[in-house]
Amino acid sequence: TIEGEPSLEQVVSYIDFLTKEEMNYFSLYMIDYYQSGYYNHNFNNQNRAPEAYDGKVAETQWRALYECELTKRGIRIISGEHDLIPTALGLEMTDLELYRSGQKQISEDLIPYLAFARGRRHLYNRNIIDTNLCYSNPEARKLIVNQMVKVAQEKPYLDFLGLSLADGSRNHCECEACQKKRPSDWLLILLNEIDEKFTELNISMRVKFSFYVDTMFAPLEEKLNNPGRFVMYYCPIARSYMESITEDMVLPEPLPYIRNAWTPPKNTAEAYSLFCEWKKVFPGPYAVFEYHFWRHQYRDPGTMTFARRVYEDVLALKVMDASGCTQDGSNKSFWPNGFAEYIYAETMMNRDLDYEKELEDYYTALYGAEWQQVVSYLKRTSNAFSFAYMEGEQSSDPSRGTHYNPAHAADLANVAELGAEIRSVYKKRKPTNIRVQGLAWRLLMRHAEYCEGFAAVMMEKCVGHDRLALEKYDQFLAEFGKHDYETERYLDFTLASSANAIIVNRMPAIEQ
Repeated sequence: TIEGEPSLEQVVSYIDFLTKEEMNYFSLYMIDYYQSGYYNHNFNNQNRAPEAYDGKVAETQWRALYECELTKRGIRIISGEHDLIPTALGLEMTDLELYRSGQKQISEDLIPYLAFARGRRHLYNRNIIDTNLCYSNPEARKLIVNQMVKVAQEKPYLDFLGLSLADGSRNHCECEACQKKRPSDWLLILLNEIDEKFTELNISMRVKFSFYVDTMFAPLEEKLNNPGRFVMYYCPIARSYMESITEDMVLPEPLPYIRNAWTPPKNTAEAYSLFCEWKKVFPGPYAVFEYHFWRHQYRDPGTMTFARRVYEDVLALKVMDASGCTQDGSNKSFWPNGFAEYIYAETMMNRDLDYEKELEDYYTALYGAEWQQVVSYLKRTSNAFSFAYMEGEQSSDPSRGTHYNPAHAADLANVAELGAEIRSVYKKRKPTNIRVQGLAWRLLMRHAEYCEGFAAVMMEKCVGHDRLALEKYDQFLAEFGKHDYETERYLDFTLASSANAIIVNRMPAIEQ
């Protein structure tokens, strides 16, 4: 997808790269929302001033350019996600921040279409992509159907249209009519109406819908009249990345659905058990919409634990009977190299490959004779940070915070020594005229600097010095952000910074 904060040139470059990786789908949505982060240089205004940028140009001209670049390479295009409902209401996606900041208000004539939640009909969190509609209202559903028809007729070259309900969770309509059915039942009613209209107008385009937040809970009453029109995406945003789905995984009883008060899955098995309930209702096909290359890649600075999880999750697609996987990820997931994305692409093409052989092949090509020392450095860096700790699953006292673990500070203290060690290897290695190796080693040196600075932040977080951790994090971003020009094709600085700011800014009840 176009997740993250890429520039125009970076998206075009990534589309070309996708072809070389033998990937065949790309999802285009909320272009202004994602690309504005790059041109505003969020989290790095100390070093890069915001640039001139026009969101309406991005949503129209840039989108058309991307569609052309994808089409001429034979990459299939999915369009329409969380931007569908706002555009169905006639709202401009380029005004998203104006609504968030309160500078713009939704018009009174649209209020009756919004979900009645928490005692009133309103924009949830003042966010046009987080807000659900009153899906029992046939006029509200008609707005969505008409928008789907409009896009399908304007862009017949699209392969799929996505229908995603609000990005916000637990804010579905609580009016008397809506409460008679689960959100997933109302979703299927809406999908049937879309199919009916598409059939009437002889539109052959297929539609993607999602297992996501409130619609994780399977419908109880409704069925799809024409399941062949649809593909379902399993979007396990609440899963744990400490485990993959396996054939012998023991599944718990599905979590209960409580309108606007349900508990999210706390692990992979709980999420998958909900999906298995959906499989009883919808015959498929299924695909997976994953989040590896969203925030999670930045929770393993060493990348090696993360890359193995990506590989094992691709193998799990067979267990799930899933026909493919789309990554909700940054177009700049190459920090300090692209092995995680490489092993993803290679395993998607060949589930029988040898992981260790692929790792050796990739690292030999990228780092030359010293490849094993690089792998050792990255593995030990992964262990020092601990993916489980960074994901908030190793707190020694949850009452002190998800990242409170004083004993782990000693592991993080080793990162500086690891950095010094790999610099020594770099100084001793023989120069090469292989350009990609020279680039890879320069990035690795910057990566060592990045890990040292970030480890110093997390050492404070470990021991409960939360305010000091936040201060150090701001200092770290200001200092490392000086290298943004050098690293911007490989490190999504804004997404990485925001992903880890969630950790650093999470202030516990008790502070030392």
